[in-house]
Amino acid sequence: GFATLIKEWPGNLYNNPVIVHAVLDHLKKDPQNRTLLKTLAELYTYDQRYRKALEIYLTLRHKDVFQLIHKHNLFSSIRDKIVLLMEFDSEKAVDMFLDNEDKISIDKVVEELKDRPELQHVALEICQQRVFVEETVYLLSRMGNSRSALKMIMEDLNDVDKAIEFAKEQDDAELWEDLILYSIDKPPTLRSVDFNGNTELT
Repeated sequence: GFATLIKEWPGNLYNNPVIVHAVLDHLKKDPQNRTLLKTLAELYTYDQRYRKALEIYLTLRHKDVFQLIHKHNLFSSIRDKIVLLMEFDSEKAVDMFLDNEDKISIDKVVEELKDRPELQHVALEICQQRVFVEETVYLLSRMGNSRSALKMIMEDLNDVDKAIEFAKEQDDAELWEDLILYSIDKPPTLRSVDFNGNTELT
């Protein structure tokens, strides 16, 4: 049918703006027609109007949305669509965020998910499954689980300096107590803590 021809034929074989106009006219009568919407998204893609195509793919929750974002570097266009992407396919969304932290920061992802704790937990589970320790630590701390975050820094990263800095940033007496407990069997660690002059430990 028409949608198949649009998908299979090269865009230079027909007058794209005319076809777009015709599809938009049909959508006025049948705005929920998924075939027409998908066809319109493909026409927009041919016309390099990627953001319009992105909006449609997100509305349709179409699997091609992630490919479109990657292929045309649309990360600046999804900063306010993180929740939508997570609701659509949380695993693909988190993988994409982790692979492109230089384009969309984990901080931004967490900020957008602040009112959706269930999605935060999904992101956390995926990071843990992928053994993304730094990201897991960050998510734990932002979700209020600083003690688990500190434990990961000490046990998985084995980074004393980072643990001390983390405890300072959190300004939580319990974290200093945890740091001492983790350090009991590691005298060099305890000396490092004392060396930094943290009176909380005295």
